[in-house]
Amino acid sequence: MDDLLGGFPAGLNLPNIGAGALVVLTVLAIMRGWLVPGRQVDRLMKIHEDRLAEEKARGDEWRSAAAVASARNDELTRQVAQLQEVGRTTLGMIEGMKMAVEQRGRAGR
Repeated sequence: MDDLLGGFPAGLNLPNIGAGALVVLTVLAIMRGWLVPGRQVDRLMKIHEDRLAEEKARGDEWRSAAAVASARNDELTRQVAQLQEVGRTTLGMIEGMKMAVEQRGRAGR
């Protein structure tokens, strides 16, 4: 064992070095922000959960708005189809009247 500790001074106690290193690492971790108090973690978690709830509410709002827009679009599509049918019917009537007038004109000659 003395061969392994040959580079260390004789009065140096290795367990004390380990404890000192642990203290230094702990202080360094606190200063660098790697270790934070539990209250701060709880506060940050609460903020995060609140933001998630807000985003979920916003998503639900957008989903609702999309459903309303889709319903409106369906109604508009139905109404346009009805207008097209009316237009086709009107065009058919005008063409039929035109043909009737032409036939009467030929018959009258």
